Amino acid sequence: MEAPILPQEILDEITDCVAIGDPETLKGLSLTSNNHFLDRARSHLFGTLHIFTDIPPKTLTILEENPTLFKYVRNIDIKFDFVSPEHVDLQTTLSRVVDHLTGLHKLNLTCHFYLEGTPWREFSPVSQVLIAKLIAYPISHLSLAGFLDFPNQLLPPFHDLLRLEVGAFTSFSPTDAEYDGELTWRLKFLLYASSGHDGIPLLSFPCMRPAYSTLVIIDLHLENMEQHVDAWAFLQEIGELGDTALEIINLLYTQPLDSRHNVSECFYESIRAGRTLPSFPSLRYLGIDHTAHRHTETFGALSLGSPFLPYFPSSVLTKTALPLLEVLNVNFLTIWHGGVFMSTQLVALRLGEEDYPGWDQLDLVLSDKCTLPRLQAARLLTVHKYHKNRSGPSLEEGKTLKEVCRKQRAENPPPLPKAGACVPLVDIGLEDTCSLFDKAARNVLRT
Repeated sequence: MEAPILPQEILDEITDCVAIGDPETLKGLSLTSNNHFLDRARSHLFGTLHIFTDIPPKTLTILEENPTLFKYVRNIDIKFDFVSPEHVDLQTTLSRVVDHLTGLHKLNLTCHFYLEGTPWREFSPVSQVLIAKLIAYPISHLSLAGFLDFPNQLLPPFHDLLRLEVGAFTSFSPTDAEYDGELTWRLKFLLYASSGHDGIPLLSFPCMRPAYSTLVIIDLHLENMEQHVDAWAFLQEIGELGDTALEIINLLYTQPLDSRHNVSECFYESIRAGRTLPSFPSLRYLGIDHTAHRHTETFGALSLGSPFLPYFPSSVLTKTALPLLEVLNVNFLTIWHGGVFMSTQLVALRLGEEDYPGWDQLDLVLSDKCTLPRLQAARLLTVHKYHKNRSGPSLEEGKTLKEVCRKQRAENPPPLPKAGACVPLVDIGLEDTCSLFDKAARNVLRT
């Protein structure tokens, strides 16, 4: 009696599990059955090409001897780090594969020759042509990092692009005669995390406007006033559409160590200008984070004087109707560099009403069932950490920042009586609520 044949979906799942758990065994599995395992195994074996200075010769040889295998290449990750823009080997490798990638979906381009990005003009003409060919494929995911003045005319001019990630030290060339402004993106995911530049001109490109109604996730990293203003203008324009697909917003404000910008000014500006988050009808998750890198010598009033928490979230959420919002995640993280903390300084870490007036207003905002009827979990957290890559200061009497912060939160919790009664879970950093909040957030973010 012949053994029953499993459905192909189950065989594919077996192949996927082997690819994750034991990639070497995958090669053997691919040879056991041309009908059941080979095709799926090839999608893993050749699915992603990592090109740094070269593709492993064996892999490239196999692909060139069997050109039909190129259809399995769906992701390409190219890093120009540690080589010059004119690196001949990398150009040669790209030229051998670039015309055969009929199944390419995801393209990741990283270029960090210099600490703060590399101007497009420094790439050789050959490299520029090869990159242009790669981007011309109907890719759905594009990630760029370390490119300065990247040409607008190379941006994908079709509906296939669903995910755009703009990484560190990346900028785009000013609009010129070659840029016709007819790009029609239908993005679902936008990540902007480029540091070192004033403003975010990308958000006002003509190609972005069709994406206003299709974006599901927006993740913006901001470190100066110009970026802050551009980001909020962008959100306002999306909100004016009324009916949007937006479900997740992450805003991360960052204050680098010794930065010439004071990101706290962004919060003052927002409060003065009366900025409020538009009423997004489908928004389910809102994350607002402020990460500040500081020297320990400045510990004291500086660490307690930020307008971020509670003023900023209460200001931007006042009278904002978010009927589907389930999770609000607000974090104020200070990372300390150098120095030694004294016990008297550690005791100063307080979150009580006497140190932070304004919690009463935030309490009213969070407990308003007319504007936030479905809010299930809210995190309002101030955290202090040491920079992990440094030896760090010694602490008196065996105390740690984590221990002291947790003790202070337990003894002097932010006064949120109304929110505590209306919102099922309010996390201020205590052990019994942290894990519960993380679980609630994951449930929303993965759906």
